[in-house]
Amino acid sequence: MNDKIFYSSLILTLIALSLMIYLSYTQPSKEEFVEVYWQIFKSEDLIATNQVNCSVVNCSQSGFYKGNIDLNGKNFGIITTDLDKLLEYKYTCIDFNSNDTYCERTEGPFKNLDSFLISNDGYNILEVTDKNVFVAHYPKNVTQQNFTIGFVTKSYYAKTMDFKATLLVDSTQKESKTIALNSNEEIVSNFNVILPTKGLHKVQVIISPLEQKSENEIGFFVNRI
Repeated sequence: MNDKIFYSSLILTLIALSLMIYLSYTQPSKEEFVEVYWQIFKSEDLIATNQVNCSVVNCSQSGFYKGNIDLNGKNFGIITTDLDKLLEYKYTCIDFNSNDTYCERTEGPFKNLDSFLISNDGYNILEVTDKNVFVAHYPKNVTQQNFTIGFVTKSYYAKTMDFKATLLVDSTQKESKTIALNSNEEIVSNFNVILPTKGLHKVQVIISPLEQKSENEIGFFVNRI
């Protein structure tokens, strides 16, 4: 009887150990995951100045902050201005044509959540302050049917892995591609979005490892006017 209990306990222990070993190989540890987030651009620290050519009448109440910002490898002059109220720097203009005159047509003034395009790349103003401007690589409002968005994928897995990046528009898959990432590596990727009709649309990017049943996603709503 005691031998029977012993062998039964031994078998159960071996089964439990086998299950634990299997799970350790097939499931990632709590520290292993993939991260995805929107590509964000930040201006350099802006410097106070009164020497700005601005096409808007009464463009500032008390002066400007001026500097530069890189957007997808292109460098542009940028200013922030307290257009409406003294010392409230809520607006920015970007010198897209590099003629050192700000706030011309299509150059602003932009405030938080305003969108603009550079060629086919869509952007959204996330935050404007006197010292910095933060811009995301996706739009919130567009007048055209298609545009490009940018996102960053970073791997926290211990080994090199392949990940599937999927683009969805209104919960329908539109495109997918495979991204190979080394441990702690991050890369910038792009998707071209096509909005079938005017109105509000939901855009999502889903990242999932090919070897694991897990995923991470980001998304935004965009209005085609």
